[in-house]
Order: sequence, then C-alpha cells, then structure tokens
Amino acid sequence: MDDETSERRFYAVNFKDDIPKSGDGMLIPYGKKNQLAKRGETPLAIKAYAAPLAVMVASLLFMFTIGTIGIETYAKYNVASLPSVSIINPVTSEVRPLSYGVQVALSQPNFFEETRDAFIDEAVTFVEADLTEMQLRYFEDGILLLSLPILSKGKEGSWWETPAGLYEVEFKKENHFSSFGQVYQPWSMAFQGNFFIHGWPEYPDGTAVQEGFSGGCIRLSTTDAEKLYELVKVKTPVLVHELEDSHETFLYEPKIPELNTPHYLIADIESSTVLAASELDAAAP
Repeated sequence: MDDETSERRFYAVNFKDDIPKSGDGMLIPYGKKNQLAKRGETPLAIKAYAAPLAVMVASLLFMFTIGTIGIETYAKYNVASLPSVSIINPVTSEVRPLSYGVQVALSQPNFFEETRDAFIDEAVTFVEADLTEMQLRYFEDGILLLSLPILSKGKEGSWWETPAGLYEVEFKKENHFSSFGQVYQPWSMAFQGNFFIHGWPEYPDGTAVQEGFSGGCIRLSTTDAEKLYELVKVKTPVLVHELEDSHETFLYEPKIPELNTPHYLIADIESSTVLAASELDAAAP
C-alpha cells in the first residue's frame, strides 16, 4: 500500500503580504502592487493621485505666470523706470548716470531738452516743471497729456526754492496743511522733502490767499492741480528745469575808444560774447 502522505505537499500561508504598507502605492498591499506592476497596470491609488497632482502643478505654473505678469505690470505702471541718461562733468570729463536729486546740469537748456527727449523716447511717465517758462507738463508713457501754467514758484534763496533736478513724488494728500504758511494746500503732491506741487492755498477759515502770498513750491490753480493729482502716482519722476541766474546787474554798452591800431577785439570771455571787433576775418600778426 502506497503511502499517499509521502506525495502530499504542505505550504505555509503567510498573510503579511496582504497587510497595507506605507510608501509608493499607499493603501495597496505590497504583494498585490508587485503583481499589478508585473501585468503592466497602474495601481488605483497612483491613478487617483495623478490627476489632482497634475492639476496642482498646472495651477502653480499658472499662478507663477500670472504673478510674473503682475509684477511686470506693476513695475511698468506704478514704478517708472528711468532711461539711461549720463552727465558729463565739463571740467573733469567724468561721466556718471543721472540720478534722483539736485542736478545743476538740468539748468542748461540743451541738457534738459536732451534728458526730456530721452524720457519721451523711453515712454516714461513723468512730470516736467519748467520754471523758466512757468509751464508744467504731464507725460504718460512718453505722451503729453496735460500742459498747465505755473502760477508761482518758490522764492529764490528760500527753503522752498526748487532747484533744477530730478525728483520723485513721495506722497499725495488732497488737502495738506502747511505748518510754515499756516494754510491748506489743496491737491498736494510732495517731492524731495519740502517741495510741493499744489493748488491755490487757503487759510483755515476757507479764505484764499492773496496774489502776493509767498508760500513757495510750485503753485497751480486749484482746478489744474486736481487734474494733475488724479493722474500722478507716487514714485512718478518730476523733472525740474530753471535757467541758472548769472547774477549780472549791468548791460553791455561798449564805448570804443579811438585806438591807434588797425585790429582790435573786445570780448567777455566768461560768456563768450564779442562786444566789438574790427576786421575779424583779416589776417594779423
């Protein structure tokens, strides 16, 4: 009689492979995950998480793109970048970039016009205050939108005299109170500390100041100041120009003496002005 028991085989059954494991394919038994991988199938958990992950990545990319565009838009429309303008020292020939602050070079008509043209070419939004022509202009993206008359400016030599230079609007206030003048300045736009562009000042009781009131700064009519106020943003550059006063108090009235010479030249070397001369084209020793 054959012993059938010798033909039998017994296998130990281990259920630990059916216990969920942490890691790849979460909540899928480790053994079954391997079986799925062998058959080339994607575990259900990976399928379930793949779609939300793709959506999350796409959302992050979209937010990053929008954020970048937003920063570029803010920089373009709220913080005007200055074009590359250089200043050359006529004595030392030193070249340096134009920066914010007092710039004596901007009192020179040619340099001022070249700087303003550079701003326009670079589509900069800025305010131009020409204190020689007493005209204020507002450019938006290099296009002239407003041209307003300046009614008064800071008294020469006072704290409120506005020297030629490049500044920026530091803050705006619809009705700023001046502690110095004890008046309210409507539609005030402050730049460079104590400099302002504003409308016609009024006393606390609402009475407008008289024509001769010297409050300094750059004064417009109240209506014009409001128009400008609505357009100008904080950080807007303010380009100020005023011819430098030579402080000469005399007129040229040359009286040519009877000179016993065939050739003569009388000139003001400082201003490069020829007052009187004889036969400038003639050759002379």
